[in-house]
Amino acid sequence: MAGFAFFSKGHVHDTMVPTEVESWDALTFFHDILHLEPRDVGTQFELWAVACDKGESFPRRFECSCSFFFQGLTGTGMLRSMRKEKIAMNYVSYRKVIILGAGCILKGYPFEGKPVNPNSINDIESIRKLCDALKSGECFWYQLSQWGKELERLEYEHLIEEGEIQEHTRKTRSDKNKPCKKNDEL
Repeated sequence: MAGFAFFSKGHVHDTMVPTEVESWDALTFFHDILHLEPRDVGTQFELWAVACDKGESFPRRFECSCSFFFQGLTGTGMLRSMRKEKIAMNYVSYRKVIILGAGCILKGYPFEGKPVNPNSINDIESIRKLCDALKSGECFWYQLSQWGKELERLEYEHLIEEGEIQEHTRKTRSDKNKPCKKNDEL
């Protein structure tokens, strides 16, 4: 008989370490059939178990608990600080698009480096840490002054010169200098 089971904490403040149990190497099912890592499935199960209450479905409760706090990371918190309508969070090019382009910076981010998409955070402790920082106001959006924006631009250019950041350039078209054909010439 083959099988597996995931065991997780049932409340955010529980200290139990999530575990999984298997027999006959049953967790390879996730690799072979679903093309997922068993650890990732365990993490999703943990998030689901913590977000669910008795008789309550996952998406509704999860949206109420986590997504509400992550609005501070995405466009909503940024919009409130900048009073602009058309802006979206860009995690890949955070420094270039958000800091230099929009003139807005996320202060008090609880992890090292630039902000990451909350969907890519894999453990509940990190999510709890991020939620706590957003709830307490420790993590917030700040509108840079012209002088602060200029300092950020100079630092960005210095990092490019040092080779720490590589700026991505778009590929040029193969017919860049050729005139376009008109419809009657076809």
